[in-house]
Amino acid sequence: MLLLVVPFYAIEVFDRVITSGSVETLVGLTIIAAGALVFSAMFDVLRSRLLSRFAVGFERCVAPIVLESTIVDVAKRGDGRTHDLVRVRELRTFLSSGTVASLIDAPFLPAFILILFLLHPWYGVIALIGTAILLVMGIASRWVARTEVAQASEAALRTQATLDGIVRHSGLVRAMGWTRGAVREFMNLNDQALCPVVRGSERVSAIASAARMVRTVLQIAAIGAGAWLVLQNEVLSGSLIASAILIARTLQPMEGLISAWRALSSAHEAWVQVQAAAAPVLVRERRTLLPSPSRQN
Repeated sequence: MLLLVVPFYAIEVFDRVITSGSVETLVGLTIIAAGALVFSAMFDVLRSRLLSRFAVGFERCVAPIVLESTIVDVAKRGDGRTHDLVRVRELRTFLSSGTVASLIDAPFLPAFILILFLLHPWYGVIALIGTAILLVMGIASRWVARTEVAQASEAALRTQATLDGIVRHSGLVRAMGWTRGAVREFMNLNDQALCPVVRGSERVSAIASAARMVRTVLQIAAIGAGAWLVLQNEVLSGSLIASAILIARTLQPMEGLISAWRALSSAHEAWVQVQAAAAPVLVRERRTLLPSPSRQN
């Protein structure tokens, strides 16, 4: 409800204050709106703190399991996947990021569209069209992000394995005069890992820019349609500004998710890797815990 403060404030100001000329009504509405915005900011701070502390708690819970799994599973040490704790930190960073906040806001999209339909069916139709367009863009962005992450992850694992080998045998590399060759090999593999990242990021950025343009065009369309409806005496003038604000608020989470698909794909891959890393500890048989020996007098 607090997300609807600005649209409803615009409706009341245009439809009540401007028509009646009541300064007292304007002051009262402004005080109520300001108080609601303060509560909204407080809830945003609370949500950020909860996400941050949940992310830290997640890392504190999962990291010991992953580390124990790395110690217990001896066969896993030689397969190049010795950096599972880094993926745990990636998940912690993702859980405390703004992407999760966008995911929390996304389920409220149908409620905003319903409110737009209540203002006038045309507003709702404009919002539905924008939602469909952004949904198609989101699917395209997700496909690009998944392809990029899959290619980059394989190359990154090879690069990391090569780097570990060079560091582990640095004395031998230096003694045999292979320093420049090792550096050259590492840079070649690193370039292979960076190419899909750059290419995918450029494509996702282009899709995100197009989504931002679509949202702006829909806001203009809402204002234009609202002006025409006001001239036809089908809606009040306050709905003109309120519809533009609501459409922007409705489509903003989807626009944010289009830019965040790469982070979502990386987080999904990290979660799969962390699950595989923790499996040896979680599925192994538990021994019966005996009481600590005590001295008998």
